[in-house]
This record gives sequence, structure tokens and C-alpha cells, in this order.
Amino acid sequence: MTLPTKDEARTLLYSYVADSYQRLHADMVAVTTAAYAEFFNEAEHLYWFTGYLHDIDYEQFPTQHLARHSNGSRSGIIQLN
Repeated sequence: MTLPTKDEARTLLYSYVADSYQRLHADMVAVTTAAYAEFFNEAEHLYWFTGYLHDIDYEQFPTQHLARHSNGSRSGIIQLN
């Protein structure tokens, strides 16, 4: 599978996401997920790409986006204590 380049991903994100904070959030998540990939010896660009575009639908479907990720429960949260 060939993924788009970072420049292509940025063009895609910018075509859907206008809010500057959401764009910054995409950058922060991408860097974090890429670091995890490096740590776990996984595909760094795939993790970067996934993290970068994970909220691409937020501005178009904010209510559905949040409902799909939360459902009012914390069942998807990993507890580390």
C-alpha cells in the first residue's frame, strides 16, 4: 500500500479543516503517533498519516464525530494504574 506523502496529506487536511487549532492538533497527534511507531518498531509514516488525519471529519460532522468516539463511556480508555 502506498500512502500519500506528508505534503499530499496536508493538502487533504487543509481542504477539510479550516480551524487553525484543529490543524495544530493534527500536527501534534501525528508527531506523537510517529514517535510511538518508532518506539515499537512499526511503520512510522503509516502511524504519522493515521494520527494526522484522524479528525479530518470533525468540522463537517462534530456531533456524530464525538458520539462515535465517546458514547458517554470510558470503555475505550486504557487504564495504566
